[in-house]
Amino acid sequence: MKNGFAQTYKTGVNLQQQNLNSELYRIQNDQSSELVSQQTANDLNWFKGRVYADATYEYTNDKLKAGLSLPLSYNHINYSDPVNELDNRLNKLFVNPSLNIKYQTGIENYVSANYFYKNELGGIDDVYRGTVLKNYRSLFANNAPISELKTHSFRGEFNFRKAMQMFFFNASASY
Repeated sequence: MKNGFAQTYKTGVNLQQQNLNSELYRIQNDQSSELVSQQTANDLNWFKGRVYADATYEYTNDKLKAGLSLPLSYNHINYSDPVNELDNRLNKLFVNPSLNIKYQTGIENYVSANYFYKNELGGIDDVYRGTVLKNYRSLFANNAPISELKTHSFRGEFNFRKAMQMFFFNASASY
């Protein structure tokens, strides 16, 4: 596409089902074993469903290339653990837009700017309540809701090139 507009649409579904079963036992000198405590057991059932649609719009001409993406997603999470008396649901609607602009200031030189906003939800590792032995000396447990991360990002960049003289320079700033 040399000059003009282009638009792209995508849609889809992601389904994830997981189960975390764990029990922590101690072994006595006589080789008998027993559950350390009820807090060291997990029977966590996790289901995450995501329905998404993404609209991308692009414009290109001789000096300018711009793109706007508008992904929309509906997220449903259901997790339960009867051992730890846990039964929670979460429904979230996210819009994660991004904007990209590139402008040719010369034959070899250009400036560009990018922005995006992103929402992310945690996973099964964030919500189990019973203690889990992750390595020979580390025990982990959680008592918090699903983590939610919101990120804004901006980047500006200038590129200067003189290919015949083998000179290249760029400067960028990100936030």
